[in-house]
Amino acid sequence: IWLDSLEIQGFQLTPENFSELYDILVTFSRIKPFLKKGGFPLWYVNSRGLLSSSRSRVAIEDIFGHIFQIKADASPELKRITRSIFRVEEKIKEKMQAFFLKAKQQNWLKGDQIAWRNGRSVLPLKVSQKRKIKGIVQDQSATGQTVFIEPLEIIELNNQLMELQFSEIEEKNRILKELTSFFKPLTDQIR
Repeated sequence: IWLDSLEIQGFQLTPENFSELYDILVTFSRIKPFLKKGGFPLWYVNSRGLLSSSRSRVAIEDIFGHIFQIKADASPELKRITRSIFRVEEKIKEKMQAFFLKAKQQNWLKGDQIAWRNGRSVLPLKVSQKRKIKGIVQDQSATGQTVFIEPLEIIELNNQLMELQFSEIEEKNRILKELTSFFKPLTDQIR
């Protein structure tokens, strides 16, 4: 079904499509040598059009890992973004740990670990202590005894992280478009 769409301007194959295409290319490369051997003259004639280019397989292998997720180093830009995401995530962990330890020493906590609310790491503070750490209240417990605060410094880092994650998505889409463009001229051979 996606093969017909490959000829449409602006169409982009998905990782699943590339997985299927890769399986087709591997099958082509395995079948073609057998069809060249004697005893199958008609099959040999019909198999000449099979795409068995190792360059096509390598183009896919350079982008995708073994479970067809785009590799972190599929492009220099994606590699840079991936490293930046890792660094910001580490900063968030370090700063949250520092906030947590301070809050624990000061007996401001209502829980014994950093929590997650609304996709953000937060501190579970006693309601009476909620003004001790500047930040945004992301949630409150059902009993009203605990507020979940995201410290201001963490908010800025989380915003950086979100921007990097958007850039990562954009770069992955660019990579998929580029790889799709590589296969557009080969549509008839694949078909």
